Amino acid sequence: MSSGRAITALVFAALAGCEDLPGSAVHEPYGGVQLVFRTPHNLSISNTRIVSDGARLFLGGAESGIVAFDRATGAQLWWVGHLGQPSTDGTRVYAGSADSARAYDPATGSVLWARAVAGGAAEHRGDVRDGVYYIGTDSLVYALNADSGTVRWVTSVADGWEFTGRVRALTAADDAIYLCVLRPLNWNGAIRHGHVLRLNRVTGAVEWRYVMAFETEYNFCIGEPVVLDTQVILSDVGGNATVAVERSSGRFLWRRQGEFGWLGPWNAVSVRGDTLFGASYQGTVFAIDRRSGALIWEHQPAAAGRDAQPCGRILLFNNFDLLVLDRATGRQLGERFEFPPNVADEFLTSAFYVSGRDAWVAGNTHVYQFRCPT
Repeated sequence: MSSGRAITALVFAALAGCEDLPGSAVHEPYGGVQLVFRTPHNLSISNTRIVSDGARLFLGGAESGIVAFDRATGAQLWWVGHLGQPSTDGTRVYAGSADSARAYDPATGSVLWARAVAGGAAEHRGDVRDGVYYIGTDSLVYALNADSGTVRWVTSVADGWEFTGRVRALTAADDAIYLCVLRPLNWNGAIRHGHVLRLNRVTGAVEWRYVMAFETEYNFCIGEPVVLDTQVILSDVGGNATVAVERSSGRFLWRRQGEFGWLGPWNAVSVRGDTLFGASYQGTVFAIDRRSGALIWEHQPAAAGRDAQPCGRILLFNNFDLLVLDRATGRQLGERFEFPPNVADEFLTSAFYVSGRDAWVAGNTHVYQFRCPT
């Protein structure tokens, strides 16, 4: 990032600021949840990710760029365009562009390094762990040294495929890298299967591969794999299901199927103890026993569900609006959140980022912080 661009971004930040809320710094409660702040952003995106280094929030996705906010006040700090979804290790912010992987200074947005990679990195969700940044492209996974961008290894995950694959998301765990790859089975991708792979963290070698091939011929995951002690949990958006495989081998364990004909969970499930919480484009929000896959409860309160996250003692549900639910039963608590009358055509677009009793979520025009009841 040039010095001129960095200065422009910082001037933009100083002018943008957080909007004042009427009455006090904490607005009216909805099901016990209070709005702390809302602040505008300048991205035009429909599927975003929020991460934090403790002092700042980073919002981005779909090649529209990354915006940094002060976590406590919502003030905008900087913006860099044409990047995908961010990752951070507290020292740097990482993201893919159309043809490179990049690292940025979290305080200023200045570029620290850039590494040329195969095309499509801006469309893929990376992860960083123990000094290594992992990012996928259309058919390759890169392991890059986080401090310099130098390449540790590159692995192809689509050898022998007739049509180009796509690494959609990955999770860097303590033992291995787990990733969701989409494999088109015809020229336009109307028939596709998800491949879930475990890669060796040191060498990039494929240790196992599980193919999501069920009744629909349209099974794949976009949300990152959720790695638990003995399981990996997968959200099958194409087949409207939640799937568990064995962490050590990739062996199929169970599948919880939603109604056929609907898209399923777009984002990864969240975990509290032995309970998985998720949201489906079928319009449902659900809780599942993660050991057996047994359904604990399920509700279909309204439009397509994007994300469900525990926060304090309640469950936040993003179905483009914000609903507050009882974690134990799924019962709705209070009215849905009302967007401010001066915010036209607002709807929520991101998964929640939750820390303690605080949650942040992005809409198509604003970022919101909420405080949850304990």
